[in-house]
Amino acid sequence: MKAIKFVLVILFSIAFVACGGSSSGPNGGQAITATANTTAQSLTVGTAMAGFQPLTPIDGATPYTFSYAGTLPAGLSFSASTGAVTGTPAAVYATASLFFSVKDANNVVASTTSTVSFTVAASGLPAGYVVQDGLTWMPVTSTLYTWTNANAYCANTTINGVTGWRQPTQTELSALYAAYPDNSGIWLGNSVLLGQGWTLGSTWSSTFYTAGSHSYVYLNNGSVIRSYDTYFEYVSCVR
Repeated sequence: MKAIKFVLVILFSIAFVACGGSSSGPNGGQAITATANTTAQSLTVGTAMAGFQPLTPIDGATPYTFSYAGTLPAGLSFSASTGAVTGTPAAVYATASLFFSVKDANNVVASTTSTVSFTVAASGLPAGYVVQDGLTWMPVTSTLYTWTNANAYCANTTINGVTGWRQPTQTELSALYAAYPDNSGIWLGNSVLLGQGWTLGSTWSSTFYTAGSHSYVYLNNGSVIRSYDTYFEYVSCVR
């Protein structure tokens, strides 16, 4: 009798595992499938894209792992855990297709995949403008301004019908200096600014320092220095 009970326990355990057990997906351990979103992504430099999900998995064992083949436009990122593509395009990108897939926790790959076309068009701004971390930067002026005049210069500037420019914060200027121009994570100094014809000098920020003074960033080496508002520094406007 004990032997029969033991055999029954083993058979029940095997049946439980075969059905997926507690690691099964939303619908009780069925094989992973997915629905695909193949909507072409026509993007513009400097304009954040709406969050995009190429694949939505169904069933299978969670968690899911997403992957893709191809090269994303600079400035966009891909989440292997959610499958979402997000970000702000940083450079023009000729039309190319990316291939997305998803697998479940048992390494079973869904038969449904998604092939999506990506295109990134220019922002329409003049040459020399830089797009970085969702901000568009005007080239640093070759003219020196007091802080008050620099502030007015940005507020009153219209470029190709685009308004809403402002002085950058010290943190934004420092991040611009330290930027990875190709988003590779490889340190390339301030080469995102080189070759743009910018004046890489003392550039005003909107960050208050003490009464009558603001911080500026020296874009040649990243130094942050205090300057009185009546002194003359360069300016780059941002939006």
